[in-house]
Amino acid sequence: MNLKLTNRQSDILSKMNNEGRVDVDLLASIYCVTTQTIRRDLNEICQKGFASRIHGGAIPAISVSNVDYERRRGIANIEKTQIARTTAGLIPNNCSVILNIGTTTEHVAHSLFRHSGLVVISNNINVIRALSGSIQKQLILVGGAVRQSDGAIIGG
Repeated sequence: MNLKLTNRQSDILSKMNNEGRVDVDLLASIYCVTTQTIRRDLNEICQKGFASRIHGGAIPAISVSNVDYERRRGIANIEKTQIARTTAGLIPNNCSVILNIGTTTEHVAHSLFRHSGLVVISNNINVIRALSGSIQKQLILVGGAVRQSDGAIIGG
């Protein structure tokens, strides 16, 4: 199943998570589309496990902590990209940085690709993969067992 969301769907999901629910009629007005289009968007969001349909709208999934890593990659991409760009802008060249597990930190890694002289330490194989091939960086993957659900390196 394709877990990616369109920009509008990501925006709708973000609104839903912030407000606790969304309304079909209001979303149709906000995005200047038909209610049928919004219903299709909500149905796709729900089919991907990010939300549940209710009469007239949708509510966020019961627990984001149970959403697997691949699904989390498709949530709030616009916001994650903005966070990543801002974060990368705060990190100078020629320094060390530790990036933990998470899809937002994976976005940060992508934004650091063109930095030089970095030592990047991570327990996130996805971060290391995102920076592989980036010149003038030392990539250090901490040791331990790979957690299959998200690619985190855990344990001693």
